[in-house]
Amino acid sequence: MKTILIADKDRRLRKGISSLLKKRGFRIVELIDINPLTEFENSLDIAIINLETSFNNKEQLLTALKRLINHNTLPIITTIKEDSNLIEKMTECNEVQLMEKPFSFNELIERIDTHLKTIKKAAVVHGGKEEKNEKD
Repeated sequence: MKTILIADKDRRLRKGISSLLKKRGFRIVELIDINPLTEFENSLDIAIINLETSFNNKEQLLTALKRLINHNTLPIITTIKEDSNLIEKMTECNEVQLMEKPFSFNELIERIDTHLKTIKKAAVVHGGKEEKNEKD
């Protein structure tokens, strides 16, 4: 079972996304902010993080994103505000995906599915299972 972290202070949005993803068979970790990320970063496949509510320190966000990418976790950042400086820095991390709110659930699922298929193909090409598949 794949694990998805949802970090958002908006309880209604967090619960809605969580409910829809659980119905698709994902294990969900919900956080109000991203500070306890280090407890979960080794076991995540996807991290959906609300840019506005998840971090007080934007450099902390960039550090967390780099750690997630090193663990083959796809960070999906949701945002409604313009923060061009931070967005520019995040796009330097090739694996970060940005989604502007409001976004469709279908678009979110498409990005998740694409990432998981890419990881699975990479594991096959390299002749072995990835660590995260072993926990399934």
